[in-house]
Amino acid sequence: MTERKLVGQYAGFLSRAVGLILDYVIIAAIVVGSGIVVNLLFSALRIDLAACPAGTPINSVQTLACVGGRVFLVFFAIILGPLYYVFFWSLTGQTIGQRVMGLRVVRLNGRRLGFWASLVRWIGCQVCILTLGIGFLWVLVDNRRMGWHDKLARTCVLYAWPAVQNERFVAKVNRRFGRRKATSA
Repeated sequence: MTERKLVGQYAGFLSRAVGLILDYVIIAAIVVGSGIVVNLLFSALRIDLAACPAGTPINSVQTLACVGGRVFLVFFAIILGPLYYVFFWSLTGQTIGQRVMGLRVVRLNGRRLGFWASLVRWIGCQVCILTLGIGFLWVLVDNRRMGWHDKLARTCVLYAWPAVQNERFVAKVNRRFGRRKATSA
């Protein structure tokens, strides 16, 4: 029985989905953590961001600080996602979630992504989200496991770990599903 190494093979849907979920959890934790830190800093200055008057003219330093704190938190929450993905894809070719799952994003020629390719890929991810995930589900039907965002940025996701596929497990699963098909027909 020959061992098939997974390095360099196209990554499957489940591995990519788990990596994406891990990245979203990391981004959410950073946003929540920064919100807690900013609220603690403002509470040390005796300014409650939750009780800031909305829609009132800025007539005091406290109101200005309150509005500035809120604007900072909103801006930080909006800009963190694109910065996270573009930074990691440009620098290492993998986000933290993808690293945990053993995945790497590369251009179709096998080279590392640059800033613009990373930005186009992130924009493509937003298109996939706007289509209620259809662009991500395209990974299930494409031969190279490319979603719409991969096609747009001309990238693909590969396994980066030197893992070995368990051939006995795969054979057992194939036999089991083969029997079910034979008995139900």
